[in-house]
Amino acid sequence: MTYCTETAPANYTLLGGAYASLASAAFGDSLGFAFRIGDTAIVPGSVLVRVMEQSGSTWTRTEQAFLSVPVVPTTSTVFVANDAAACSINSPCYINSGDDLTDGLGTGLKDAIDARAGNLQGNIVVLGNYAIKSQTVLVDQPVTISGLSDASLTYTGQVCSQAMLRITAGATLRSLNINDGACPAPGRDLVAMNSTANVAIESSDLVNGANAVTIADNSGNLLLRFNQIHGNSGYAVQLASGTGTGQLEAVANNLYGNRAGAQVECNQKGRVEHNFWGSDSVAASNCTFTANKRLGAAVQLRTSAPGVQAGLFEVATSLSNAFDGQISFQHAANGTDFSLYILNHGHGSPDNIPFTGASSALTP
Repeated sequence: MTYCTETAPANYTLLGGAYASLASAAFGDSLGFAFRIGDTAIVPGSVLVRVMEQSGSTWTRTEQAFLSVPVVPTTSTVFVANDAAACSINSPCYINSGDDLTDGLGTGLKDAIDARAGNLQGNIVVLGNYAIKSQTVLVDQPVTISGLSDASLTYTGQVCSQAMLRITAGATLRSLNINDGACPAPGRDLVAMNSTANVAIESSDLVNGANAVTIADNSGNLLLRFNQIHGNSGYAVQLASGTGTGQLEAVANNLYGNRAGAQVECNQKGRVEHNFWGSDSVAASNCTFTANKRLGAAVQLRTSAPGVQAGLFEVATSLSNAFDGQISFQHAANGTDFSLYILNHGHGSPDNIPFTGASSALTP
């Protein structure tokens, strides 16, 4: 290394350095370092920083400092937060560093994704109102990213040209409020998918962005269910045209109040039955869509959590219930178990009636 005449101590590896010249009247200077701990690290370590100063023609070490780096081995479930205080007792927990680099390097979320490399059961839990940076966070591992309680994935800057998330591997997004923060219109795309493996987005709010979801021409399918997608300047979902075999399956979502006109563009590669589209007469473009199967009322939002009050339930001979006991279900003893989508539209007003084309009057 230039101007450094010392070698690294035993068991230390020289990572790099920097140098600067100061005017004689300058009081001092500062230098920030950002680095990533190896994905496979399991024991603590330390960082050694040495300061060399030139006196005449000689460089002399004038200061050195050690920083202990505690390491918590990764587990099947990891956490992401803005800072150590937000992590609280949750461990291991990844937080943002000072960088804002390609693929989201510099965010705790990207560190958590990379730490799950090769683990098909990886779960990443977002804590609080977590902010990414201007670069798209690349989700290139088959992880499940979910929010705890009413957690958000947001942004606090004004550079809004890139999507928030880009999914290139079979991943699941669940129980997240995804928005682009204070970006001026048209905002950031919230989720961009370009995957050969299947992806699911469920029980989430995708709001106040540009396009909520874009899907490139590829072979991975997207299952979109139980979501509130509203207030975006572009499409709720936009599929690219092409020869890829990937399909959209959208069911039990609120998809309304986004761009004017069609809320979803399928380019002949999607089915969008049993969703609420608001009052727009043109709900979807180039999709498999039956007008009589559109929901006539919005699905109720979950309380203190993203997404809508809907689920896919197994109906068996024993009595089960949903939505805090508001509805129960079972089948006869000689029947076969089956799955059933159940949605809560609320009650007490004509606005809560989901179907208005029946042969007899409906009473809320």
